[in-house]
Amino acid sequence: MLAPPDKRRRKRKPVAERRADDRRRKRLQLKRENQDLHRVELWLSGRAIAGVTRQLIYEGRLTDEQALDHRNFEIALAALVEKQGAHWAR
Repeated sequence: MLAPPDKRRRKRKPVAERRADDRRRKRLQLKRENQDLHRVELWLSGRAIAGVTRQLIYEGRLTDEQALDHRNFEIALAALVEKQGAHWAR
């Protein structure tokens, strides 16, 4: 009996293909480091997220529909932090 499709093991890519993927990721990482970009992972409470979301909508950076999309929220949040950081880094 076969396992359901979502539980089946995926076939691994050939070694050469995995190495090419690794090289691609490394090039992208180095490009970002050269642009002085840093990855920051944050744990925030639901209350903080709701407040920031409300701020972004109030300021017109996001619409209600855009705020529901996680990716749009991350982009708007990054822009907000960039703006505040640039202001305080003077």
